[in-house]
Amino acid sequence: MTTMVVMEMMVVMVVLVVMVMVVLAVMVMEMTDGGVGGDGGEDGDESDGGVGDCDCGVEDGDDGACCDGFGGVKGDGNGGDGGDGYGSWVCSDGGDNYDGVGGGAGGACGGGACAFSGGGDGDGDDDGGVRNGGGDGGLDYVGYGWVVVVNVIEVMEVVIVVMVVTMVLLEIIVMLVVVIVVVMMVMVIVLVMVVVIVGLLMVVMMVMVMVVLEAVVVVLVEKVLVVVVLVVVMFSGYFLAAKL
Repeated sequence: MTTMVVMEMMVVMVVLVVMVMVVLAVMVMEMTDGGVGGDGGEDGDESDGGVGDCDCGVEDGDDGACCDGFGGVKGDGNGGDGGDGYGSWVCSDGGDNYDGVGGGAGGACGGGACAFSGGGDGDGDDDGGVRNGGGDGGLDYVGYGWVVVVNVIEVMEVVIVVMVVTMVLLEIIVMLVVVIVVVMMVMVIVLVMVVVIVGLLMVVMMVMVMVVLEAVVVVLVEKVLVVVVLVVVMFSGYFLAAKL
């Protein structure tokens, strides 16, 4: 039973360690900005700004400046969409629009804990167009840091399940051993009782046989003695008569 208690305490300690690891992983996760989306073009036809490119932010840990969206060559439409964050990178804001059309949409979030990126400003500029609202914020994706945390948690869950199953199996084995020992003890007691009872019966039977044999022998001896006495008396009387 002491072993079972120790193993249960170990399981509790493992759960506490997992919780501490999760908290530390959330605290130290990097959250670098992926950059602001570029502005739309100032004149020309109504084409939208380009979409931000965030590939450079993955390897060199840049601040996301090259992840801006770019306006069209002669666009006076939306500002460029913000660059998408990767891994633990935060999504970027959409670019400001120039000619009355809404700002570009924010980039997609790469970091699991990052906030939604803001859309671009809706300020009109050269041609006095109607001022519309900014673009939509980016989507919130699960970043690399969270993937590592989730993987660690899953591994620890498997370890905890294995430990619990092992504890249950050990308890079952201990119970089976106890049952087997008790059964063997009962069998030994029964065998001892059977041996004792059989021995007592044999002693009683031997005593009865001895008593019976003794009685038979006594009776036979008495009969033989009577016959011998009669024979002696007969022969004595015969010799006595012959002498007279």
